[in-house]
Amino acid sequence: MTGLYGLSSYAHMFRTGSSYSNMFGSGSSSTSSFYSNLGEYSSIRNGAYRKLVKSYYKKMNSTDSDTTDKSTTGSIRKNTKLNSTGTVALSTVKSEASDLVASTKKLTAIGKDSLFANEEKYDADAAYKAVGNFVTQYNDTVDALSKVSSTAVKNAGNHMQNMTNIMSKGLSKVGITVGTDGKLTVDEQKFKTADMSKVKALFNGSSSYAGVVSSAAGRVASQAGNQISQLGGGLYGSNGYYNSYYSGSLYNGYF
Repeated sequence: MTGLYGLSSYAHMFRTGSSYSNMFGSGSSSTSSFYSNLGEYSSIRNGAYRKLVKSYYKKMNSTDSDTTDKSTTGSIRKNTKLNSTGTVALSTVKSEASDLVASTKKLTAIGKDSLFANEEKYDADAAYKAVGNFVTQYNDTVDALSKVSSTAVKNAGNHMQNMTNIMSKGLSKVGITVGTDGKLTVDEQKFKTADMSKVKALFNGSSSYAGVVSSAAGRVASQAGNQISQLGGGLYGSNGYYNSYYSGSLYNGYF
């Protein structure tokens, strides 16, 4: 059987009622040529041509569709992976910042539950334990902040770290040092022998250094939570816009 171009020509002649003589050739044509053309014409009449063309285009469409699907799937999976990585970082910083807020509560508490309630004799050991926990949580939050790309989250974190830099001189007087990496270290001996009234001024009350850090850490956690919602919390993010991450994850489940 001839190629698709030849078959198309025969189909056209069949549809337009072209004479058999044109299709079969002149009377001088060989018998073998006549039967060859007649066989092709018969193929058109019985649907072989239609089946061939249908099969051909089905194969072509299948190949194109498969290529497109693989490309789309790869893109969705790549974007999902990137967004998934971002969500993990945001979840981590949200958790660490929340723990930092919790670590300040004992320090900032006022009244009879305050670590600094007994002004005649401060409990240096209890204060050191609470400050040590604060320092650990602060450093963990700084680490987590370095792994996120969200501007809103970083800005909230910068406020916290800027306050620490501003208060670095006062912190050093009670044995707490701010490193070049932005992290804190506390010298137990220097802290316990420091003037506890200065420790109280730095860490007690909502307007103290610890109170300001707590407020900033709360904003870090809040902003991280908002970003997580926008990346994967539903079909629409908290800002009301279409959530491409969620839809990508949804579609990814079908591949």
